[in-house]
Amino acid sequence: TIKRFRTNTELVVQAGTFGEGDVFAWTLSTENYYRLTEWWKVTLGIKAEIISGDERQGDGDLQTFNPLYPRGGYFGLLALVGPANLMDIHPSLHLSIDKKWQLNLDWDFFWRHQLADGVYFPSGRINVAGNASQERFIGHQPGLQLAYAVNRFFELETSYFLFFPGHFLKEVSGNEIFTQFGFSMSLKF
Repeated sequence: TIKRFRTNTELVVQAGTFGEGDVFAWTLSTENYYRLTEWWKVTLGIKAEIISGDERQGDGDLQTFNPLYPRGGYFGLLALVGPANLMDIHPSLHLSIDKKWQLNLDWDFFWRHQLADGVYFPSGRINVAGNASQERFIGHQPGLQLAYAVNRFFELETSYFLFFPGHFLKEVSGNEIFTQFGFSMSLKF
């Protein structure tokens, strides 16, 4: 039924000039969720994004999307990939075990949008230049988050993420697997 389905789709375009060159960059993203059951509240999700990258380096024009002020962990707390020159698909599974416990499982897959452009940090700074490889697949990142709401104002969360390099990163920077364990507290008032 429609009450169980949630969706959000956004298109952002950046246009103007940059020095002597032109700026035309964009991003298109969608997120869709479907709640399967009322008991335990199991929700399936899928997010997808295309974020423009620079088509030709050195031509004076800029097509790499600038996220301006993105949050640090744009694709999870393990912040290795930022929202520029990117295509990603992000399936997820969310379980509301009861009013206090939440479990999220997700897996994000990343590709470069333009082969002439590189991979960026969440801050917008270049992480790995792209001109040394014609590979598109950056890598994939599974994650798990477990949250406990102590009360309506205070929440504890623990998370674990892994990042496995894809063909692009293996070719230009090695085969290192990144891992992160995190613990956070949220106070809402």
